[in-house]
Amino acid sequence: MSGTGIRVEYLSSASGLFLVSIFSGRRKSIECLQVVEVDVEFDTRQDTRVRNHRQRM
Repeated sequence: MSGTGIRVEYLSSASGLFLVSIFSGRRKSIECLQVVEVDVEFDTRQDTRVRNHRQRM
């Protein structure tokens, strides 16, 4: 792998587990995280209007 990046894989809905791979150049770190709450924010665009959405999961 070259460059820098992050990959997140959803493992289990029952336990809320995510597998997170973080890589930079040849070094790679893999962590297993349990997420309790996540704030999600994103924009949607329709014609010239932009709506911002926020949700806590």
